[in-house]
Amino acid sequence: MGEECGREYAGDDVRHAEQIVCVERDSLRRRGRGRIDFMYRSFATAAALTATVCVCVAIFPLRASGQQKQIPPELNGHASVAEIVLPPELEVEKPATLAVVDSDGLLVEGVTVSLPGGRRVTTDATGRARFVVTSEPGAFIAEVAASALQPRVRGYSLIRAHPAENSSGLTVSEYPHTLVHGQPAAVMGYGFRGDAEFDGANVGGKTAMILAASPMGIVFQTVEDASLGPASLVLSVAGIKREPLSVTIVALQITRPAGTVVVGNKDEMFVRVAGTEQKIMLAVENLSPEVLDLTEGNFHSVISSGGVLNEATIGIRARGAGDFSVSVHLARSGNAAAPDLKLVRRELMAAQGLAEGAWSGRMDRALVRMDRAERNPRNVAKLEQEIAKMLAENPPVDVKRHFQAAWLAVSQK
Repeated sequence: MGEECGREYAGDDVRHAEQIVCVERDSLRRRGRGRIDFMYRSFATAAALTATVCVCVAIFPLRASGQQKQIPPELNGHASVAEIVLPPELEVEKPATLAVVDSDGLLVEGVTVSLPGGRRVTTDATGRARFVVTSEPGAFIAEVAASALQPRVRGYSLIRAHPAENSSGLTVSEYPHTLVHGQPAAVMGYGFRGDAEFDGANVGGKTAMILAASPMGIVFQTVEDASLGPASLVLSVAGIKREPLSVTIVALQITRPAGTVVVGNKDEMFVRVAGTEQKIMLAVENLSPEVLDLTEGNFHSVISSGGVLNEATIGIRARGAGDFSVSVHLARSGNAAAPDLKLVRRELMAAQGLAEGAWSGRMDRALVRMDRAERNPRNVAKLEQEIAKMLAENPPVDVKRHFQAAWLAVSQK
């Protein structure tokens, strides 16, 4: 964790928490004078995250810090699990690794995760668990059961059949060109071991934490002290390194609203993208809608200005007194003006795999829109509208993450 100008940063996906003070407009003497605290910490998504994993995968969201947490015995095997991190794709009859992260961004030991076919695995001292894929090709759902302490948490991956042509070495088909301190990122390809102990990633000369792995890809997290700016991503399998890939490491830094936040008044927060002068697309989510409104919507994207300052503005309006929290993370790198339909389909397929009840029907309609958008670019706008409409209908949390990743991938700035 690093400190800068009295502010604390513990993740790329930055959460800003602050207290809103109610002020009577006709009495400055009623103005609150309490201390304003700022909290920056990792927050999980996927993208998925995506990948956002992400993978999202990945969507992805939460950000594992590389630290581990043990579950007190009185919790009966449950921690405040926020996310199950899985690789974007799995291979039939091959090993894989998953991770479990809690609401504080820590990898959690001793969590029981249910897998398809009635199997169960328990996370070890590193917060990860290894398993062999025994299911047929299709959706793979991992689950931490609901308890009195927390709701059910599910993670999604897609099982693929064995490739028709196996390469003897490691091949990479997709990798993130922009990496954020503390934010998981996914690499897709073929030739990984599926065991986080044998698959490796080194970013800017620093060993990254492997959260999840399969022969078809890994999810890793850049360490907090990696130097910002251009860097090399070196992947390895069983100690054998692949040629370096060029990436850029950035950090997100939030600046609080100036002065006291007053109920009913408009105000602004600023997010600086340090480490690059390129414009970056950011995802912004309001985690306290009962206290605060974001003027561009409680979930929206924004493009940083580029240049030396490279800053983005988040408009806010306080609704009432209380604490509020806003999550900001990298939405996607590359050309933000062009939709990434491949990623959109991946995220919608994940949402379909997790959908239950009436949401299954909604997903069928969304995938029809997806088919039309792939055939004719003029239909992309209708696909974007369909995803935005589903997001507005308050979907389940695990489904919502993939809707958010899909919307970010299809939206055009």
